[in-house]
Amino acid sequence: ATLLTQIRVDPHDTGFLHPTKPIGPVYDEATARGIAADRGWQVARDGARWRRVVASPKPLEILESRVVAMYLFFRLLYVFLFSRFRSAVEILGPCTTPFRVWLTDLDVLRHMNNGVYFSILDLARTDYIIRAGLHQKIDKGGYYPVVVAETGRFKRSLQPFQKFYVETRLIGWDEKAFILEQEFKVKGQLMASAVIRARFLKRTGGSASPNEILNLVGYTQSSPVLEPWIQAWNQQQI
Repeated sequence: ATLLTQIRVDPHDTGFLHPTKPIGPVYDEATARGIAADRGWQVARDGARWRRVVASPKPLEILESRVVAMYLFFRLLYVFLFSRFRSAVEILGPCTTPFRVWLTDLDVLRHMNNGVYFSILDLARTDYIIRAGLHQKIDKGGYYPVVVAETGRFKRSLQPFQKFYVETRLIGWDEKAFILEQEFKVKGQLMASAVIRARFLKRTGGSASPNEILNLVGYTQSSPVLEPWIQAWNQQQI
């Protein structure tokens, strides 16, 4: 799926003269050439098969970039304003953050775009950090979080204007990073999930260990044991 936006390109870009981007289904060579002659397409080999190719000029500007940026900004502002009025959560979670699917979240198939899920996860983690009592402490200490790696699984689509929530849990950590699990749910039904590996960096340079961050809220216990597949995935990111 793709987010539907308009891109400005140079009409004189040489990419229009030499289409290289394969799209659509694959064909054997004879079928591809036959369809190309009938429809005025250009085709090319893509691996062992043949596909239609279209121009791929260099993008100069995303016309809706300001609208998209402002939309995400207002969602972030909403989280900052309302997180303080929601109940506090334990450092391990869960932290439940409510959302709704808006028209700007949709792709051409009229369900929430895959890329939007990860932007929503950023907002849910912000809500978690605030409600777990970490936000002011890490800000005062000069720390800030960064995502190192993330992987997601999609089970069901989220539809226009549908209410959903994200459950965020801290499920473990190692010497360098935290591992979080985040789930999209509608009335308890799992829609999608993701596992995130995140670190805290220092504004003065370097990084902070998970234990250093956990000490800010007085948490001194050892990391929970990760599920085998998550542990294997996490090891690949180190």
